[in-house]
Amino acid sequence: MHNLIGLAFAASIATSGLAAAQAAGAWTGGFGGLQWNAFSCDSEGGNGVLAEEFESRVGNINGVPGYDWRLYNSFLFGGEAGVVLHSGKAENKGNSDVKCKIGSGYYLRPRAGYVVDGALLCGLPGYGSCEGGHSVDNERSEFLLPDGRAVEYGIGVEQSLMDWSLRAEYVILDFSSPDDVADFESSSSKFGVGGVYRF
Repeated sequence: MHNLIGLAFAASIATSGLAAAQAAGAWTGGFGGLQWNAFSCDSEGGNGVLAEEFESRVGNINGVPGYDWRLYNSFLFGGEAGVVLHSGKAENKGNSDVKCKIGSGYYLRPRAGYVVDGALLCGLPGYGSCEGGHSVDNERSEFLLPDGRAVEYGIGVEQSLMDWSLRAEYVILDFSSPDDVADFESSSSKFGVGGVYRF
């Protein structure tokens, strides 16, 4: 009798735990939230007889709306957009006199990944636009400041917490060469952390 009671009690706990895990990792539906990004950009090239380097680190805040579909229990497909709500200012480390403001104006990306134990690991290809500017027009190395479209690719992780999920991601941005810049080389990336509410 005691064994039956114990078995029933254990089964009840296991069932409750499974239900809670499924609820926490349901994933299918819309979401929206905020994400903070550390944006890094290093570039170099020449414009006429002038050769310069650009190096800067800027933080910004994105609004993040999107939608996910969980398929076959463990696989997830979705899409999201990001829009800069605030972009910080920083100095160009190659020329301390240049103040810059830089950050992705927006991005659009699909995402696909694998869900296990309420956590998601996903790939993040995307396409976006980066807006940049200097505090003073016609400053040295201004022509190296990313200001245009970029292809993005990276990886992200997300942990479900009931109706919320916490996320972190690392994304590389591939900018095309600016007009009239010779021997252009660029390395840009962003690391982001944030939280979204799922509804």
